Parts: sequence; structure tokens; C-alpha cells
Amino acid sequence: MKYILALLNSNLLKYYFGFIGVMTAGGVYTLKHGTIQALPVRITKNCKPFIALVDRILAAKAADPQADTSALERQLDNLVYRLYNLTYKEVKVIEPDFPLGRAEYGV
Repeated sequence: MKYILALLNSNLLKYYFGFIGVMTAGGVYTLKHGTIQALPVRITKNCKPFIALVDRILAAKAADPQADTSALERQLDNLVYRLYNLTYKEVKVIEPDFPLGRAEYGV
């Protein structure tokens, strides 16, 4: 479940939600059964890095709901981008302010 949580909260799938979801008046996306089934959930045998980061984010938020977990979330996004084999150019479309340079990203 934590692996799926990592994917669903990634910038990549948030970007994708913008195309398949319907924005409510409250500013959240609602997804219908058919669109949920169409989500591009990629399964990997190495879920441990994703789960470890989710655990660290959850622990930080449990200790302090206002904790800044943005660095951990960035690490998680980088894992997701690599999982989906996104090029640097594709990452920049999803996240124009992506903090890594092309050489640092390495794909």
C-alpha cells in the first residue's frame, strides 16, 4: 500500500490526474472507476526505496504535522521518474522547476 501511496502522491501521477480527473469546487481531483483502472501504475520488484521514503515522510508528519518533508518528496519523485523511464525533457514538462540539471538527473 505504501508503494501505491508513493506513486499516487508523486508529481508524475498528479500531472496525469490533470488530464483524466475532474477538478471539484474544492480544488481536488475526483476520479471515476474507469479512470482509476486506467492509471499507469508500474509495478517493480524493488519497492523498498519507495516504502522507506514514505515511512520517513509519515514519521516526520506524525512527529510534527508541519514538518517540511519536501526534500524527501523530491527524492520520491526522482524514484518515480526513473521508474517510468522519463527523460530529463519529460521531467521538465511535468516539473518546470525541477531542481536537478540534465547531468545530475542522468537519464
